[in-house]
Amino acid sequence: IMITFRAGAIVETEQLNGLCHLYEHMLFKGNKRYPSQEDFMAAMKRLGAGNWNGGTSTEYATYFFTIPSDRLAEGLEFWAAAVQSPLLREDELKMERSVVYNEIAGSQARPEYRLEQAERHALYPDYWFRRDVEGDLQVIRSASIEQLRFIQQTFYVPNNAALFVAGDINPQETLRLVQTLFGKWKPGSGFP
Repeated sequence: IMITFRAGAIVETEQLNGLCHLYEHMLFKGNKRYPSQEDFMAAMKRLGAGNWNGGTSTEYATYFFTIPSDRLAEGLEFWAAAVQSPLLREDELKMERSVVYNEIAGSQARPEYRLEQAERHALYPDYWFRRDVEGDLQVIRSASIEQLRFIQQTFYVPNNAALFVAGDINPQETLRLVQTLFGKWKPGSGFP
């Protein structure tokens, strides 16, 4: 089961550069159904998730896991809770800011970083930040819950998402489950 959003660097402004990356991390920190990261991870273990991850790229953010097909309903319920009701708690944000900040700082310590940065500025002088997936250190350091809610309400909406389910499943039953679990998810106003 994979869900993908058009929510990478391409949608960010210079003042929001890196918040899609930070939000990707925060989605694993808990939601109304699984209120802590520990609960979130324990649920994945109970579902038998053998392979899982999230990632942010230039043009999208994606989350997935591979579970046994007889756990399809529970797996869809898991992702429905994760994307529809993240808690975005201040204590978790404080910790995750440091994690993402250190990721970016580590990347910037690479010798080729300056060359990549110069290329982005030369090729995209007005929109270089839309090619910078990791983000700006100062934006990450000062990120707020309000900014993350803006990312959620603007980009993490059903009319800006694609849900993929593959494997040994019944397509009609899967569609019914998706409609039941995701059908009341309110669309965002910025997309057709």
